[in-house]
Amino acid sequence: TVGSPMGTNSRRVVKAVEEEKEAEVIATSVEKWVTRLLSAHRKKTSVSYAGG
Repeated sequence: TVGSPMGTNSRRVVKAVEEEKEAEVIATSVEKWVTRLLSAHRKKTSVSYAGG
């Protein structure tokens, strides 16, 4: 009975770490997506400026 709370605790820690990693991955992909979006937008605007 002494070992079981320790087991649940470590499992909870592992879950928290996994969730943190997942959040980090999501944040990184969102950052990449936003950067791509902004660079594409910048290209579009610079092209329209050159054309106009």
